[in-house]
Amino acid sequence: MAKKQGSKQQKTLSAPKSHFMPRKTKNWTIAYRPGTHAKKLSVPLGFALRDIMKIVKNTKEIKFLLNNSQIEVDGIVRKERNFPIGLFDIIEIKELKKSFRVLIDTNGRLVIRELPAGKNFKIARIMSKKAMKGGKIMLSSSDGRNFILAKTDLKPGDSVKTQVPENKIIQELKLQEGSTVLLIAGKHVGKTAKVAEIIPGTLTKERILQLNSGSEEFQTTEKNILVIGKEKAEIEVFKGE
Repeated sequence: MAKKQGSKQQKTLSAPKSHFMPRKTKNWTIAYRPGTHAKKLSVPLGFALRDIMKIVKNTKEIKFLLNNSQIEVDGIVRKERNFPIGLFDIIEIKELKKSFRVLIDTNGRLVIRELPAGKNFKIARIMSKKAMKGGKIMLSSSDGRNFILAKTDLKPGDSVKTQVPENKIIQELKLQEGSTVLLIAGKHVGKTAKVAEIIPGTLTKERILQLNSGSEEFQTTEKNILVIGKEKAEIEVFKGE
């Protein structure tokens, strides 16, 4: 059976905001393929290598790296230039012997920064929780991974800190008062904040979070945040150029 994909063409003017690029210098860019991340918070791997990281100059050089198994994403070799990479993914370039992490800036665009040695972990949001046969529980995360556990108090909206590529949960990060969160959408995208209060929602209305970021106080919906720590952030965030 043929593999379903999105469109093979993507105009630069209609590309998601997460694409960090000048919009009027080229008509076309590398198309997004549906995959592990939501489209608005991901970019194609080839685009990341050429237009964000600038370690290659053209499509020929992208294909050379990918076809020679030089690129790993979260510890897995990837050979598709339109494979989607997203927030906190780890990109390793074997030839350079360097690793990089995907971050988000205060304009909602994905940026990529070199990763210090020994920092091969990432954070992802829990999107769903399901009971399985035998009494086990399956958690599905925002980056397309599944975790099967004997028991857990985690629920959708919480986060997990995981080791890569072992895919092992090393810390549970619950959405609660006092948690440190990263704004991944909305007016305050890219900022970190503390949860001051969680205002309950209803069957048709999402929970509202009262947040503090320095001297600034504001509210946002739960879908606009990602828990990244308890008292402090467990992962580095974008600090500006």
